[in-house]
Amino acid sequence: MASISIILPTIDGREESCEFVQRCFLERSADHHVELIVRKNFPNWPAGVNAGMADATGDYLFFAADDLEPLDGWADAMIGCLDAGEIPAPQVWDHRVQGRPVNEPEDGPPGSIPVFSRAPALTRDMAGRIGAWPEIDYYGDNWVCDKARLLGIQIRVTEGFAFVHHWHPVGRLDAGDWVGRNLPAYQAEVAKLHQGGGVTDA
Repeated sequence: MASISIILPTIDGREESCEFVQRCFLERSADHHVELIVRKNFPNWPAGVNAGMADATGDYLFFAADDLEPLDGWADAMIGCLDAGEIPAPQVWDHRVQGRPVNEPEDGPPGSIPVFSRAPALTRDMAGRIGAWPEIDYYGDNWVCDKARLLGIQIRVTEGFAFVHHWHPVGRLDAGDWVGRNLPAYQAEVAKLHQGGGVTDA
């Protein structure tokens, strides 16, 4: 039985969605020991992630969202990929499972190497090597995959590591110009990695 820490940052106004997602994780990870770590009202998602990581005890860490519903088999698929030394990238559907995953045109089918994982998961060792995430309002999952690759860890689209994104309307950071406004901060953090300041081992 694997030990999985599910780190779930959330904010006011998403209580019902957050409770639903927690139930799904517990019901659909029954073969494993699951530790749910909910961190509420931090300045942004990476800040909540960092706070959760400080308390996580699991051998595997999954960084959840309060409107991202796991599907049956998600944990076994995640563990299989992580045990192979790679970070799993998910298959994602919007609102319900219908047709092919909505991210497949951009990320590719299972086995593909995408730019980043939209639902990152790490082993405890990987998390220790990568360290704390930069607390920027967007691109946190991009950054962790950038650093992982610099450490020799690949990202791979993983069959069965699957979720439904329900797109909760409260507090969305991907509307308007949020993406563009946070791009310079992300680029600055990536530059630090490539200058060697963010990589401590290989």
